[in-house]
Amino acid sequence: MNNKSNAGSIFYLEKRKRWVWVGTYNNEQGEKKKKWISALTQKNLREKIEDFTEELKSKTIEPGMNLEVWVEKWLNVVAQPMVSENTFIWYTHILKYIHFTCDIQTDKDHIVQYDFGNEKLNLITPIKVQELLRNLRYFGNKNHKKLAARTVNSFRRVLGMVLKSAMENDLIKSNPVLKVRPFKVPKDSIVVLDCKGIHNFLEIIKQGKYFDHYSNKKFDRERKYYKQEFYALVSLGFASGMRISEICSLKWNDINFDEHYLQVKWVLKTENSYRKITLDSETINKLKEFKEFQNSFQENHQEYFYKENDLVFTSGTGKKLEPNNFREYYWYRMIKKASLPENFRIHCMRHTHATLLLENGVNIKVISKRLGHSTVEFTLKTYAHVIESMEESAASKWEEIMKE
Repeated sequence: MNNKSNAGSIFYLEKRKRWVWVGTYNNEQGEKKKKWISALTQKNLREKIEDFTEELKSKTIEPGMNLEVWVEKWLNVVAQPMVSENTFIWYTHILKYIHFTCDIQTDKDHIVQYDFGNEKLNLITPIKVQELLRNLRYFGNKNHKKLAARTVNSFRRVLGMVLKSAMENDLIKSNPVLKVRPFKVPKDSIVVLDCKGIHNFLEIIKQGKYFDHYSNKKFDRERKYYKQEFYALVSLGFASGMRISEICSLKWNDINFDEHYLQVKWVLKTENSYRKITLDSETINKLKEFKEFQNSFQENHQEYFYKENDLVFTSGTGKKLEPNNFREYYWYRMIKKASLPENFRIHCMRHTHATLLLENGVNIKVISKRLGHSTVEFTLKTYAHVIESMEESAASKWEEIMKE
Protein backbone atom coordinates (compact mmCIF):
# COMPACT_ATOMS: atom_id res chain seq x y z
CA MET A 1 0.00 0.00 0.00
CA ASN A 2 1.44 3.33 -1.02
CA ASN A 3 -0.31 6.49 0.16
CA LYS A 4 1.37 9.56 -1.37
CA SER A 5 0.68 13.09 -0.20
CA ASN A 6 2.38 16.49 -0.38
CA ALA A 7 3.81 15.79 3.04
CA GLY A 8 5.61 12.64 1.91
CA SER A 9 4.84 8.97 1.28
CA ILE A 10 3.20 6.44 3.61
CA PHE A 11 3.57 2.71 2.93
CA TYR A 12 3.61 -0.64 4.72
CA LEU A 13 6.96 -2.35 5.01
CA GLU A 14 6.15 -6.06 4.96
CA LYS A 15 9.60 -7.22 6.01
CA ARG A 16 9.53 -5.16 9.25
CA LYS A 17 5.74 -5.35 9.72
CA ARG A 18 5.57 -1.58 10.23
CA TRP A 19 3.99 1.46 8.63
CA VAL A 20 6.58 3.94 7.32
CA TRP A 21 6.50 7.60 6.34
CA VAL A 22 9.30 9.09 4.20
CA GLY A 23 9.40 12.84 3.60
CA THR A 24 11.71 15.78 3.17
CA TYR A 25 12.09 18.98 5.17
CA ASN A 26 14.37 21.99 5.40
CA ASN A 27 16.60 22.22 8.43
CA GLU A 28 17.49 25.46 10.27
CA GLN A 29 20.18 26.22 7.70
CA GLY A 30 17.74 25.84 4.81
CA GLU A 31 19.26 22.54 3.69
CA LYS A 32 16.89 19.83 2.37
CA LYS A 33 16.93 16.66 4.49
CA LYS A 34 15.14 13.27 4.31
CA LYS A 35 13.21 11.88 7.29
CA TRP A 36 11.96 8.33 8.02
CA ILE A 37 9.26 7.67 10.66
CA SER A 38 7.80 4.24 11.46
CA ALA A 39 5.03 2.81 13.69
CA LEU A 40 3.06 -0.39 14.18
CA THR A 41 -0.26 1.22 13.11
CA GLN A 42 -1.26 3.97 10.71
CA LYS A 43 -2.85 5.87 13.59
CA ASN A 44 0.38 5.86 15.62
CA LEU A 45 2.34 6.80 12.50
CA ARG A 46 0.14 9.83 11.82
CA GLU A 47 0.50 10.93 15.45
CA LYS A 48 4.28 10.73 15.11
CA ILE A 49 4.16 12.68 11.84
CA GLU A 50 2.08 15.40 13.55
CA ASP A 51 4.56 15.57 16.45
CA PHE A 52 7.44 15.89 14.00
CA THR A 53 5.60 18.61 12.07
CA GLU A 54 4.96 20.59 15.26
CA GLU A 55 8.60 20.21 16.25
CA LEU A 56 9.65 21.58 12.87
CA LYS A 57 7.32 24.56 13.28
CA SER A 58 8.86 25.38 16.66
CA LYS A 59 12.32 25.36 15.15
CA THR A 60 11.46 27.18 11.96
CA ILE A 61 12.21 30.89 11.81
CA GLU A 62 10.88 32.99 9.00
CA PRO A 63 13.81 33.87 6.74
CA GLY A 64 12.38 37.28 5.88
CA MET A 65 15.07 39.47 7.51
CA ASN A 66 18.45 39.60 5.83
CA LEU A 67 21.78 40.39 7.46
CA GLU A 68 21.98 43.96 6.19
CA VAL A 69 18.62 44.90 7.75
CA TRP A 70 19.52 43.30 11.08
CA VAL A 71 22.97 44.95 11.17
CA GLU A 72 21.32 48.35 10.73
CA LYS A 73 18.83 47.60 13.52
CA TRP A 74 21.57 46.23 15.80
CA LEU A 75 23.75 49.30 15.31
CA ASN A 76 21.01 51.81 16.07
CA VAL A 77 18.96 49.98 18.69
CA VAL A 78 21.42 47.70 20.50
CA ALA A 79 24.93 49.09 20.06
CA GLN A 80 24.60 52.88 19.93
CA PRO A 81 23.00 53.37 23.37
CA MET A 82 25.57 51.08 25.03
CA VAL A 83 28.96 52.13 23.64
CA SER A 84 31.00 55.30 23.17
CA GLU A 85 30.72 57.37 20.02
CA ASN A 86 34.12 56.19 18.76
CA THR A 87 33.27 52.54 19.34
CA PHE A 88 29.96 52.96 17.52
CA ILE A 89 31.75 54.58 14.58
CA TRP A 90 34.23 51.71 14.52
CA TYR A 91 31.41 49.13 14.54
CA THR A 92 29.80 50.93 11.60
CA HIS A 93 33.11 51.02 9.75
CA ILE A 94 34.04 47.37 10.26
CA LEU A 95 30.56 46.03 9.45
CA LYS A 96 30.67 47.52 5.97
CA TYR A 97 32.51 44.34 5.01
CA ILE A 98 29.23 42.41 5.04
CA HIS A 99 28.84 43.93 1.59
CA PHE A 100 31.75 41.92 0.25
CA THR A 101 30.93 41.13 -3.35
CA CYS A 102 32.39 38.53 -5.65
CA ASP A 103 31.42 36.83 -8.89
CA ILE A 104 29.67 33.49 -8.50
CA GLN A 105 29.28 31.33 -11.62
CA THR A 106 25.85 29.69 -11.36
CA ASP A 107 26.20 27.77 -14.63
CA LYS A 108 28.41 27.76 -17.72
CA ASP A 109 27.17 31.09 -19.04
CA HIS A 110 25.67 32.94 -16.10
CA ILE A 111 27.71 34.86 -13.51
CA VAL A 112 26.06 36.82 -10.69
CA GLN A 113 27.56 39.14 -8.10
CA TYR A 114 27.12 37.87 -4.55
CA ASP A 115 26.61 40.29 -1.62
CA PHE A 116 26.85 38.69 1.83
CA GLY A 117 24.63 41.42 3.28
CA ASN A 118 21.71 39.92 1.36
CA GLU A 119 22.00 36.59 3.17
CA LYS A 120 18.92 35.60 5.18
CA LEU A 121 19.81 35.47 8.86
CA ASN A 122 18.75 31.89 9.47
CA LEU A 123 20.51 30.65 6.35
CA ILE A 124 23.95 31.88 7.42
CA THR A 125 26.08 28.82 8.17
CA PRO A 126 29.61 28.52 9.61
CA ILE A 127 30.98 27.54 6.18
CA LYS A 128 29.45 30.66 4.61
CA VAL A 129 31.07 32.85 7.27
CA GLN A 130 34.37 31.03 6.77
CA GLU A 131 34.19 31.62 3.01
CA LEU A 132 33.48 35.31 3.55
CA LEU A 133 36.46 35.72 5.89
CA ARG A 134 38.73 33.81 3.50
CA ASN A 135 37.65 35.97 0.56
CA LEU A 136 38.24 39.18 2.52
CA ARG A 137 41.68 37.97 3.58
CA TYR A 138 42.99 36.51 0.32
CA PHE A 139 40.90 37.93 -2.52
CA GLY A 140 39.98 41.38 -1.24
CA ASN A 141 36.75 43.27 -0.77
CA LYS A 142 34.60 44.85 -3.48
CA ASN A 143 37.44 47.30 -4.19
CA HIS A 144 39.84 44.35 -4.59
CA LYS A 145 41.82 45.33 -1.53
CA LYS A 146 42.98 42.38 0.56
CA LEU A 147 42.46 42.84 4.27
CA ALA A 148 45.01 42.16 6.99
CA ALA A 149 44.37 39.16 9.22
CA ARG A 150 43.94 41.50 12.18
CA THR A 151 41.20 43.44 10.35
CA VAL A 152 39.40 40.26 9.28
CA ASN A 153 39.50 39.00 12.87
CA SER A 154 38.01 42.28 14.08
CA PHE A 155 35.21 41.92 11.55
CA ARG A 156 34.62 38.32 12.69
CA ARG A 157 34.39 39.46 16.32
CA VAL A 158 31.84 42.21 15.63
CA LEU A 159 29.82 39.99 13.28
CA GLY A 160 29.72 37.46 16.12
CA MET A 161 28.27 40.13 18.41
CA VAL A 162 25.63 40.98 15.78
CA LEU A 163 24.56 37.35 15.36
CA LYS A 164 24.65 36.68 19.09
CA SER A 165 22.13 39.49 19.49
CA ALA A 166 20.03 37.97 16.69
CA MET A 167 20.01 34.69 18.60
CA GLU A 168 19.01 36.44 21.84
CA ASN A 169 16.10 37.97 19.94
CA ASP A 170 14.97 34.56 18.64
CA LEU A 171 15.85 35.35 15.04
CA ILE A 172 18.28 32.45 14.77
CA LYS A 173 18.83 29.31 16.83
CA SER A 174 22.61 29.38 17.02
CA ASN A 175 25.53 31.70 16.29
CA PRO A 176 27.49 30.37 13.28
CA VAL A 177 30.49 32.61 14.02
CA LEU A 178 31.28 30.57 17.15
CA LYS A 179 32.23 27.64 14.92
CA VAL A 180 34.63 29.71 12.80
CA ARG A 181 38.20 30.16 13.99
CA PRO A 182 40.03 33.48 13.63
CA PHE A 183 43.15 33.84 11.49
CA LYS A 184 46.50 33.51 13.19
CA VAL A 185 48.07 36.94 13.61
CA PRO A 186 51.83 37.08 14.15
CA LYS A 187 52.70 39.39 16.99
CA ASP A 188 54.05 42.62 15.59
CA SER A 189 57.35 43.87 16.90
CA ILE A 190 57.11 47.44 18.17
CA VAL A 191 58.39 49.78 15.44
CA VAL A 192 59.74 53.15 16.56
CA LEU A 193 61.55 56.03 14.89
CA ASP A 194 64.61 57.85 16.14
CA CYS A 195 64.79 61.65 16.23
CA LYS A 196 66.06 61.86 12.64
CA GLY A 197 63.29 59.54 11.47
CA ILE A 198 60.64 61.70 13.14
CA HIS A 199 61.98 64.87 11.52
CA ASN A 200 62.09 63.23 8.09
CA PHE A 201 58.55 61.88 8.45
CA LEU A 202 57.20 65.25 9.58
CA GLU A 203 58.88 66.95 6.62
CA ILE A 204 57.14 64.58 4.21
CA ILE A 205 53.81 65.39 5.84
CA LYS A 206 54.52 69.12 5.86
CA GLN A 207 55.22 69.08 2.12
CA GLY A 208 52.00 67.16 1.48
CA LYS A 209 53.51 64.95 -1.22
CA TYR A 210 51.34 62.03 -0.19
CA PHE A 211 48.47 63.92 -1.85
CA ASP A 212 50.05 63.55 -5.31
CA HIS A 213 47.54 60.87 -6.29
CA TYR A 214 44.67 63.37 -5.99
CA SER A 215 44.32 65.01 -9.41
CA ASN A 216 40.77 66.31 -8.90
CA LYS A 217 40.88 70.11 -8.66
CA LYS A 218 37.73 70.04 -6.54
CA PHE A 219 39.88 68.53 -3.79
CA ASP A 220 42.39 71.42 -3.80
CA ARG A 221 40.59 73.23 -0.99
CA GLU A 222 40.48 70.18 1.29
CA ARG A 223 44.06 69.25 0.38
CA LYS A 224 45.28 72.65 1.55
CA TYR A 225 43.41 72.20 4.82
CA TYR A 226 44.56 68.62 5.42
CA LYS A 227 48.16 69.50 4.64
CA GLN A 228 48.20 71.94 7.55
CA GLU A 229 46.06 69.82 9.83
CA PHE A 230 47.91 66.52 9.49
CA TYR A 231 51.26 68.18 10.11
CA ALA A 232 49.92 69.44 13.45
CA LEU A 233 48.20 66.12 14.20
CA VAL A 234 51.24 63.90 13.64
CA SER A 235 53.49 66.35 15.48
CA LEU A 236 51.15 66.13 18.47
CA GLY A 237 51.02 62.34 18.20
CA PHE A 238 54.79 62.02 18.57
CA ALA A 239 55.08 64.73 21.22
CA SER A 240 52.27 63.56 23.50
CA GLY A 241 51.95 59.79 23.11
CA MET A 242 48.17 60.18 22.86
CA ARG A 243 45.95 57.55 21.28
CA ILE A 244 44.57 58.48 17.85
CA SER A 245 41.01 58.35 19.27
CA GLU A 246 42.05 60.83 21.96
CA ILE A 247 43.67 63.12 19.40
CA CYS A 248 40.56 63.11 17.20
CA SER A 249 38.36 63.94 20.21
CA LEU A 250 40.55 66.80 21.43
CA LYS A 251 38.95 70.25 21.68
CA TRP A 252 40.64 73.63 21.59
CA ASN A 253 39.32 74.32 25.06
CA ASP A 254 41.34 71.31 26.31
CA ILE A 255 44.63 73.02 25.42
CA ASN A 256 46.24 75.57 27.74
CA PHE A 257 48.56 77.50 25.44
CA ASP A 258 49.92 79.71 28.22
CA GLU A 259 50.98 76.89 30.53
CA HIS A 260 51.88 74.40 27.76
CA TYR A 261 49.64 71.46 28.56
CA LEU A 262 46.46 69.76 27.42
CA GLN A 263 43.76 67.72 29.15
CA VAL A 264 42.66 64.31 27.83
CA LYS A 265 39.07 63.78 28.90
CA TRP A 266 36.91 62.65 26.02
CA VAL A 267 37.95 59.03 25.35
CA LEU A 268 38.27 57.03 28.55
CA LYS A 269 40.02 53.68 28.02
CA THR A 270 40.97 53.29 31.70
CA GLU A 271 40.43 55.32 34.85
CA ASN A 272 43.86 56.87 34.19
CA SER A 273 42.90 57.99 30.68
CA TYR A 274 41.69 61.32 32.08
CA ARG A 275 45.01 63.06 32.44
CA LYS A 276 47.16 66.16 31.94
CA ILE A 277 49.99 66.08 29.40
CA THR A 278 52.62 68.81 29.26
CA LEU A 279 53.86 69.79 25.80
CA ASP A 280 57.08 71.27 24.48
CA SER A 281 57.15 74.81 23.09
CA GLU A 282 57.57 73.72 19.47
CA THR A 283 54.46 71.54 19.56
CA ILE A 284 52.46 74.31 21.26
CA ASN A 285 53.53 76.72 18.51
CA LYS A 286 52.50 74.26 15.79
CA LEU A 287 49.06 73.97 17.38
CA LYS A 288 48.77 77.76 17.61
CA GLU A 289 49.65 78.11 13.93
CA PHE A 290 47.11 75.50 12.97
CA LYS A 291 44.40 77.15 15.06
CA GLU A 292 44.99 80.46 13.27
CA PHE A 293 44.91 78.69 9.92
CA GLN A 294 41.71 76.80 10.82
CA ASN A 295 39.94 80.01 11.90
CA SER A 296 40.98 81.72 8.67
CA PHE A 297 39.90 78.71 6.61
CA GLN A 298 36.50 78.68 8.31
CA GLU A 299 36.03 82.41 7.72
CA ASN A 300 36.89 82.10 4.01
CA HIS A 301 34.73 79.00 3.44
CA GLN A 302 31.69 79.55 5.63
CA GLU A 303 29.34 78.02 3.10
CA TYR A 304 31.43 74.88 2.96
CA PHE A 305 33.24 74.49 6.29
CA TYR A 306 31.45 74.52 9.63
CA LYS A 307 33.45 73.37 12.62
CA GLU A 308 31.56 71.24 15.14
CA ASN A 309 32.00 71.16 18.93
CA ASP A 310 35.23 73.20 19.08
CA LEU A 311 37.18 70.21 17.73
CA VAL A 312 40.89 70.64 17.01
CA PHE A 313 41.06 68.11 14.19
CA THR A 314 38.19 67.88 11.74
CA SER A 315 37.24 66.61 8.32
CA GLY A 316 37.52 68.93 5.33
CA THR A 317 33.98 70.17 6.02
CA GLY A 318 34.42 70.75 9.76
CA LYS A 319 32.94 67.51 11.09
CA LYS A 320 34.83 65.20 13.45
CA LEU A 321 37.87 63.56 11.89
CA GLU A 322 37.27 59.83 12.17
CA PRO A 323 40.35 57.76 13.13
CA ASN A 324 39.48 54.99 10.67
CA ASN A 325 39.13 57.41 7.76
CA PHE A 326 42.43 59.08 8.64
CA ARG A 327 44.12 55.70 8.82
CA GLU A 328 42.64 54.26 5.65
CA TYR A 329 42.82 57.26 3.34
CA TYR A 330 45.87 59.17 4.55
CA TRP A 331 48.14 57.40 7.08
CA TYR A 332 49.05 54.48 4.83
CA ARG A 333 49.92 56.90 2.01
CA MET A 334 52.05 58.97 4.39
CA ILE A 335 54.19 56.05 5.53
CA LYS A 336 54.52 54.76 1.98
CA LYS A 337 55.72 58.16 0.77
CA ALA A 338 58.19 58.28 3.67
CA SER A 339 59.41 54.72 2.85
CA LEU A 340 58.47 53.51 6.34
CA PRO A 341 57.60 49.84 6.95
CA GLU A 342 53.95 48.81 6.54
CA ASN A 343 53.75 47.82 10.20
CA PHE A 344 54.53 51.37 11.32
CA ARG A 345 50.97 51.85 12.52
CA ILE A 346 49.46 55.03 13.94
CA HIS A 347 49.94 53.56 17.40
CA CYS A 348 53.68 53.48 16.73
CA MET A 349 53.79 57.25 17.30
CA ARG A 350 52.77 56.43 20.86
CA HIS A 351 55.43 53.71 21.09
CA THR A 352 58.04 56.09 19.69
CA HIS A 353 57.15 58.72 22.29
CA ALA A 354 57.48 56.27 25.18
CA THR A 355 60.66 54.64 23.87
CA LEU A 356 62.56 57.90 23.34
CA LEU A 357 61.59 59.15 26.80
CA LEU A 358 62.76 55.87 28.36
CA GLU A 359 66.04 55.92 26.48
CA ASN A 360 66.63 59.47 27.67
CA GLY A 361 66.15 58.69 31.35
CA VAL A 362 62.54 59.77 32.02
CA ASN A 363 61.03 57.86 34.94
CA ILE A 364 58.78 54.97 33.94
CA LYS A 365 56.04 56.18 36.28
CA VAL A 366 55.96 59.56 34.52
CA ILE A 367 55.77 57.86 31.11
CA SER A 368 52.98 55.56 32.30
CA LYS A 369 50.99 58.58 33.48
CA ARG A 370 51.50 60.42 30.18
CA LEU A 371 50.29 57.39 28.23
CA GLY A 372 47.25 56.91 30.47
CA HIS A 373 48.09 53.28 31.20
CA SER A 374 46.08 51.49 33.87
CA THR A 375 49.22 50.52 35.83
CA VAL A 376 52.97 51.10 35.76
CA GLU A 377 53.34 47.33 35.51
CA PHE A 378 51.55 47.39 32.16
CA THR A 379 53.98 50.03 30.90
CA LEU A 380 56.95 48.00 32.12
CA LYS A 381 55.65 44.90 30.35
CA THR A 382 54.96 46.78 27.11
CA TYR A 383 58.41 48.35 26.94
CA ALA A 384 60.45 45.59 28.58
CA HIS A 385 62.59 45.27 25.43
CA VAL A 386 63.65 48.93 25.75
CA ILE A 387 64.57 48.50 29.39
CA GLU A 388 66.58 45.37 28.55
CA SER A 389 68.58 47.26 25.92
CA MET A 390 69.20 50.05 28.43
CA GLU A 391 70.54 47.47 30.86
CA GLU A 392 73.31 46.66 28.41
CA SER A 393 74.63 50.21 28.66
CA ALA A 394 74.28 50.40 32.45
CA ALA A 395 77.85 49.27 33.14
CA SER A 396 79.44 51.88 30.86
CA LYS A 397 77.13 54.53 32.32
CA TRP A 398 78.25 53.56 35.82
CA GLU A 399 81.86 53.84 34.71
CA GLU A 400 81.23 57.38 33.47
CA ILE A 401 79.60 58.34 36.79
CA MET A 402 82.55 57.08 38.84
CA LYS A 403 85.06 59.06 36.75
CA GLU A 404 83.39 62.34 37.64
